[in-house]
Amino acid sequence: MPGGLDLVSDNLFVNILVVEDLALAGQALRHLLDEEHLVVTCPSAQAQAVLRGRPDLQLLLARSSVDGLELCRQIRREPRAHYLYIVLLADPTDRHRLAQALSSGADAFVAIPVEVSELQAHVKVAQRIADLERQLEDRARQLVQTQQHLLNAEREKRVFYREVLQAVTGDRLHLVEAGQVPVGHHELMDISLSDMTEMRSVRSRVRQEAQQLHWNGDRTEDLVVAACEAMTNGLRHAGEVRCQLWKDRDRLMFRVTDRGRGMPSPELPAFV
Repeated sequence: MPGGLDLVSDNLFVNILVVEDLALAGQALRHLLDEEHLVVTCPSAQAQAVLRGRPDLQLLLARSSVDGLELCRQIRREPRAHYLYIVLLADPTDRHRLAQALSSGADAFVAIPVEVSELQAHVKVAQRIADLERQLEDRARQLVQTQQHLLNAEREKRVFYREVLQAVTGDRLHLVEAGQVPVGHHELMDISLSDMTEMRSVRSRVRQEAQQLHWNGDRTEDLVVAACEAMTNGLRHAGEVRCQLWKDRDRLMFRVTDRGRGMPSPELPAFV
C-alpha cells in the first residue's frame, strides 16, 4: 500500500504458546497448529517462566479458568518486546466469564469444542499483528536513518557556510554555533526588531563598537553587512528577530535569533 502499511502475507509463521494442564488436550491443539507454526506447550504452572524466556511469542492459547484469567493479568502488567495476542478457550454461553476474560486482558475467544477454522482465523489475526509490528519497526528504523541524514546534511551545510564566510571576508569573520558564544562576556546589546526600519540603530551600534576596538574599515563593514543580511532574512521570513552583541577582548560577536519556519525552498540561492 503506497504511503501506508502493507497487508500481511498468509505464509508467515507464528510463535504460539499453548497453556494446557491436560497433556492430551495440549497435544491435540499442538497437532492442529504444528504443521505451519512454531508451537510450544506447557502447563499453567510453567507459563510465566516460558513467557519470560520467549519474548518472541506472538499468540497465547489458554483456558478461561481462574488460572487463565490471572495469567492474562500478569502478561498485561509486564512489558513485552512484542504484542502477545491472547485467545482463551471458553464456553461461549458463559457471558460473565467472557466479560471477566476481556477485562483481564484477553483479545478473543475460541468456543469449546474447538473448530479448526475458527482457530486458524485467530492465528491469522496474530499474523497480521506481528507483521504490522515488523513494518512499524522498519519504518521507525527508516525515520531514525532519515533524521541522521538530515542532521549530517545540516552539519555539512554549516561547515560550508563557515568556510565561505571566512573565505569571502579574508578570515576576518567567523561563523560559530550558538553554544560557542561565550557565557559571561560583556553583552553590549539585546534588542528585538519587528520592522526593517529599526535595523538602522543596530547597524550604527555595531559599527560604533567595531570602531572603538580600532577595527579597520573592511572588517567593520564585513560585520555590518553580515548582520544586516541576517536581520533581513529573519524579518522577512519570521516577522521578528532578536539581535544580541557581545564583546570579548578585541572580538565582537553578533547573533540573530528568530522562530520562523525558515526560508522557502524556491527562495534559496542556487549558489553562494
